[in-house]
Amino acid sequence: MAFITTEAELIELYNKLYANIENYGRWGERHTTIVSWMVPNIPPGASVLDAGCGRGDLVKKLIEIGYNATGTEVAECLFEEGGELATMPALQMSYSELDAMPKGCYEVVISCDVLEHLLDIDMVEQAVRSLVDRSKRYVLFSVGYHRAGFESARCSKLGILQSLPGHNLHTFQRPPEWWKELFDHYLTSLYSYLDGVSYFFFGEKKAAD
Repeated sequence: MAFITTEAELIELYNKLYANIENYGRWGERHTTIVSWMVPNIPPGASVLDAGCGRGDLVKKLIEIGYNATGTEVAECLFEEGGELATMPALQMSYSELDAMPKGCYEVVISCDVLEHLLDIDMVEQAVRSLVDRSKRYVLFSVGYHRAGFESARCSKLGILQSLPGHNLHTFQRPPEWWKELFDHYLTSLYSYLDGVSYFFFGEKKAAD
């Protein structure tokens, strides 16, 4: 089986994954870390974009505690009738489409365990630039830095892993130091943390040169 090489193929793969594995996209512990930092640092009412929001759990939580939160996700099945995002403030769009939004349209932009699922360095660097551009001030990243262990047997049965480079959902694996150097280019670090699975980097946009 040939490896996928395009964003369209990647989107099709994740639509299949979300449609067939009911608990995929629920990252409770990572969400807790994000919310725990936001509450004392970002006032209620702030506009927040969770880019790559999965099943929308973090968006729901942020709305519950007073934030004006919106999500984006690529999986079409989540927006269909009965899907978790069908009645939520969420847009079906990929990271490559974020540039269609105005710059600085959200006070906070979140990317929670998404970048490591992209295919190559060009996709990753463009995604980071686009995420930073959508923010007025804060950008909160978490990225997995190991091979994904999620539901490997079920993913293999669906034919998902066989089409991915490295036969793993984390198609772009880099150590935390690599991610820090990339984020430091755009952001002043406010908080960073390793939980053994993901690297968290929460930053404030640097002033334009």
